[in-house]
Amino acid sequence: VLKQGLQNNRFEVKPLGVAEGLANDIPKDAAVIFIMGPEKPFAPEEISALLRAIDRGARVFIALEGERQGDPLDPLLAELGIKFDKTILANEQAFARVTNTDADRTFIYSNRYSSHPSVTTLTRYANKVPVLFPRTGPIDKLPTVPKNTKVDLVITAMDGTFRDANENFSLDSPQEKREAF
Repeated sequence: VLKQGLQNNRFEVKPLGVAEGLANDIPKDAAVIFIMGPEKPFAPEEISALLRAIDRGARVFIALEGERQGDPLDPLLAELGIKFDKTILANEQAFARVTNTDADRTFIYSNRYSSHPSVTTLTRYANKVPVLFPRTGPIDKLPTVPKNTKVDLVITAMDGTFRDANENFSLDSPQEKREAF
């Protein structure tokens, strides 16, 4: 759907992997690089190529899955000043009803956006346009951010959200606590 939407808006979409030179360098005409649900760890050469592309102005959109085994992008994320925690988030009030079971508490939503330009339209329509996060973990800013890197977390979770460490869909104090994500 993403690929079709980009093509419909006259973007040229090309695959990018080791066979297309990812281990060496990203093509200079790549304005946006999408990394969608990576399954295997990236090689150090691939990470270096991505970082060089970012340094010259390419944008990277990364979609991670909390339920996927392994941590294929941890080295790249660390270079960008962030960490993805795969502990599934839950909320006992701010969630979307999908199955009408307690498991729905892991289908959290938010309409809390920062002032970053990437979410301007969402901010304008915050009362009408929440974003749904089915079974996701939080992204955290690392205490030390690499030089020349700015980390702006543009969406924050609704009040009452917690890391559901035992995946029972309920807050279990004191080991689980409501936090800002």
